[in-house]
Amino acid sequence: MSDTKLKPCPFCGYNKLKIDRKRKREGYTGLDDIVYYDTYSVRCPKCFSRGGAVGGRVLSRISYDGELPEWATTADELQAKAARAWNRRANND
Repeated sequence: MSDTKLKPCPFCGYNKLKIDRKRKREGYTGLDDIVYYDTYSVRCPKCFSRGGAVGGRVLSRISYDGELPEWATTADELQAKAARAWNRRANND
């Protein structure tokens, strides 16, 4: 999980936000690892607002022994991107 601190909801001010994941199986690699397409977004459980969705291909292995292929990313990286998207506000420079 991302260590990025989430700003409160800009609509209702609630600060116990959730990072949601949606997962779709895309296929297999040549090493029989399952490839998923994960989409992460931050949502407010009080007013149901949602931040922008961030997605990417994630391998099924929890720890990858070598370097990730150039088309793959990690769940932690996607969560951090979703948190940064949520924390960005219109008045940011």
